[in-house]
Order: sequence, then C-alpha cells, then structure tokens
Amino acid sequence: IGLGIPAEPLFRSASEEDVECVDCVIHLAGQTSVWNKDYEKIVDDNMIAFTHIYDLCKNLGKKFIYASSSCAINVTSAYGLSKLFQDKYANGYGVGLRFHNVYGKNSRKDTLFGRCLESDSVILHNNGCNRRHFTYIGDVCEAVEKALTIEDGLYNVVNEQENSTLEFANEVAKYKEL
Repeated sequence: IGLGIPAEPLFRSASEEDVECVDCVIHLAGQTSVWNKDYEKIVDDNMIAFTHIYDLCKNLGKKFIYASSSCAINVTSAYGLSKLFQDKYANGYGVGLRFHNVYGKNSRKDTLFGRCLESDSVILHNNGCNRRHFTYIGDVCEAVEKALTIEDGLYNVVNEQENSTLEFANEVAKYKEL
C-alpha cells in the first residue's frame, strides 16, 4: 500500500542539508514482500538506505519513524531478516511501527487481500487454518500520525482480533463487488 513515490533513491542520497530542514522523517519505503528473492535489492533498500537516513536523523537529532513488520518477530524470509536488522539497528532511537498484515484500498496484488479481490478463487495454505492479525490501512495511518507524538521505541500496529486466513478470505469475498 503506498503512493508509488520512489523514495529509496532519496533516502540513499539524502544529505545533512536535506534532513536539517525537517522536524521528522517518516520512512515507509523499502522492499515489502516475504516472497521477494531479490536479496541484493532487499539489502540495498531495507538495510543500506535505511541506515543512511537513520544515521542522518540520529546525528542531527531529528525524529525518525520507520515501518517495521510482524515478520521481524518470527523470521522466515530475507525480508523479515531485513526488518529485524532495522529494529536492532535503531535500538532505542526513533519510533519503529511493526505492521501486521496490512490490507486496504490499493493493496499489492500479491497479498491475500489483493488476491481475494482479483480472483474468484485463491489457494490458502494449511486449508486456511493459518491465523493472522489483519490490520486495516486506516488504523496504520492513525498509528503513523500518533507516532509523531510518542516516545522512541518499537510498537506493534495490529488488529487485536486474530482470524484464520479462510475467515479473512470469506469476509473479503462479501465486499468484493463494492
């Protein structure tokens, strides 16, 4: 989910002058899929670009907010490892927002939500019994806004209601035509 603004080159090439003139950097750019096998791109966007903009903000005393992921909790992919790296690197400076299974308008087509909207049938692993906390993008936006005023730390941005992937897919199907 995003605006499609290619922010990664900006974060890699940002200078002190670029950061000095802002109060806060909200870093939501990067590689976002657990299925991504382009390890070089993951390292470049999620680690090198991240550390560059993070270091600038920390050195200049600017508030730094970044997108973490629930994938950093139980790492099973290069993406999850890159998000765990960010959490460890930030280590107390900045606000990490650990997003959990975000869905909403303009979701990527390779997510369960996107596939449910695009197809009449989807393959659900483990017979749809896998359980997730699906978090609506509007709630994520509220969390990002709140992050402007909270203390540094790592925060879960998560719908407390856990659902099976089958329950979620069936619920999305009810609204598919809307």
